[in-house]
Amino acid sequence: MSERKQLHPRETMDDITEVSSTVEIERKNTYMITKNTEARSKTVFSTIIGGVIGLGLCLLFAPLIGITFSVVFVLIGLVAVPFLMVGTIKDRTQQVRWKRLLRQIQSKNIAGQVFYPNSNHPEDLTSLKEMWIL
Repeated sequence: MSERKQLHPRETMDDITEVSSTVEIERKNTYMITKNTEARSKTVFSTIIGGVIGLGLCLLFAPLIGITFSVVFVLIGLVAVPFLMVGTIKDRTQQVRWKRLLRQIQSKNIAGQVFYPNSNHPEDLTSLKEMWIL
């Protein structure tokens, strides 16, 4: 008789404790970078996109500032794009950094301004002129 190899619990139907959320599935679907290093697909693709954007900026600015200094754009693209696209804010919202940055850019300083009923934008009280209707 041949001996049966005992399977790992993940390969059998016995282990039902594993949660199959999108985060857990994404953690399992990783790419091997080196022998001891794995990366998620989002990280790999955003790094490639960041490198392409950085290379485009490098080629654009190379005639102006020289190839030596424009190579910095490639390095910035390789680091900044995965940081913004994959990294999340460590609070209860777990929001991606680029969404938080976009909302901060869009928000306006509304100090000294007031919202009137049924209005989507604030009115500046300092430049408000009084109008007399006779």
